[in-house]
Amino acid sequence: AYMAPEQTTFGPLSTASTVDIYQLGVILYESLVGHAPFLGSTTIETLDMIRRDDPVPPRRIVASLPRDLETICLKCLNKSPYQRYPNASELADDLRRFLHGERILARPLALWDRVGQWARQRPALATTWVAMSCFYLYHLMRLYLTREVAAGSGESMTVTTTVLGWSLAAWGYQRLLGVNRWNRQVLYAWAATDVLILTLFLLRFDGPSSSYVMGYFVLTAGAALRFRVRLVWLVTGLSVVGYFVLLFDALLRRPDKLPEHHTSIAMFLVGILTIGIVQGLLLVRVRRQIREQAGGSGSNLAGSHHRSSSGVSASRKRVWLKR
Repeated sequence: AYMAPEQTTFGPLSTASTVDIYQLGVILYESLVGHAPFLGSTTIETLDMIRRDDPVPPRRIVASLPRDLETICLKCLNKSPYQRYPNASELADDLRRFLHGERILARPLALWDRVGQWARQRPALATTWVAMSCFYLYHLMRLYLTREVAAGSGESMTVTTTVLGWSLAAWGYQRLLGVNRWNRQVLYAWAATDVLILTLFLLRFDGPSSSYVMGYFVLTAGAALRFRVRLVWLVTGLSVVGYFVLLFDALLRRPDKLPEHHTSIAMFLVGILTIGIVQGLLLVRVRRQIREQAGGSGSNLAGSHHRSSSGVSASRKRVWLKR
């Protein structure tokens, strides 16, 4: 839980001082709210949270905390080493300013940075909303350019309903993710709902001949961002099933919507399976590397934490005893 984000990746590490600042930020966070900013059910999950997520602002947990103290803490825990305090001395100076009621140098995030932080904390919801917004704007622009407003009124209603329903479903699942006991089930249900909504939407229009069937590729590829191998297999399988549903529906009700060539059907199915298999195997490899790195860096992490704790113990005692 004390590893800095740059220590969880395979790239070059930042300077030791910025890593120490991050670890001090974790200690400060624990002192303020009573627990570490990131605690997963497994080591891999914790490392992934450290690398990907932003910490919950302390004032959301303890509303009585001073805003300046929260700002100092979050500056220490910034994902970018260059946005943290460069060394423990500057951190101590800002803490001293806070204790004396002076203006601290750390500043809260700007509006755009807060929007980016919100999106990083809710990547699936943010991606869904952006995708739905772009899709709806494209739909409106197409209707305007082709002057098909009257003829496309039924289509517009279906598109509007789909966009609103998909967006609300994503919001609801995001809310349910706060219940830790059901996180895994919520993720699987969310992924299945995405495939279901896309399939129902395609059934309403041109079925397997619609250009929107490419959405199955997007959902299959995007499933890897959840960092769960079984979820990738699930979405891949459901996408194949969904496409077969479209084919059977077209075969029974509207043969004119079937693809002209059987090879197109085969290539589409091969494409979905290939994306799913490649994403799944790549994810297995990445998870194995992270597990090996976590096991190999355990002693380094302990030594780093001991170094930072002992190296700044005197300054920490002076600061905390004044509180």
